Amino acid sequence: MVKKLKQMAEKKAASAAGMFDSALAGAVKDSAQQIWLAGMGAFSKAQAEGGKVFEALVKEGTSLQRKTQAVAEVHPSVASAKGFKNGDRIKIKSSVGTIEGYCRYFEGTRPDTIVFPIEHGHWAMGRWAKNRSPGASGEVTVNQSDRITGMCNYYSTKVSVEKA
Repeated sequence: MVKKLKQMAEKKAASAAGMFDSALAGAVKDSAQQIWLAGMGAFSKAQAEGGKVFEALVKEGTSLQRKTQAVAEVHPSVASAKGFKNGDRIKIKSSVGTIEGYCRYFEGTRPDTIVFPIEHGHWAMGRWAKNRSPGASGEVTVNQSDRITGMCNYYSTKVSVEKA
């Protein structure tokens, strides 16, 4: 009798999981279909109203994408010497890791320094950081102490920079 009850319980659990999986698959399918249809509608409207609408949509999409990208502030003379243009994707490497960001010319940055935001791009802690690339600057920061004071040296690491 116990074996029969176990079999019945397993069968019921499997069917419930199957129903959940199919409901989830259906929701994803419906959402994907709606996104596709919205894109087709926007494309159709852009064609009907001329290239200006399409260009405006691309400009707005580019603006939104830039808000989610991490930038590395580089002195223009250093960027020029390395062959980086404003907006180029660059790799920042240290002895412990590599991250990527977008070069932003900034004359206020010392020529021997790359400024990369600490809090930008961390591991999806909250809606503002979710899906931001490339990762945390902590991925390239060497865990070391200051040689003079012995204090933690959280914010500086020797790196090399190259075009991604």
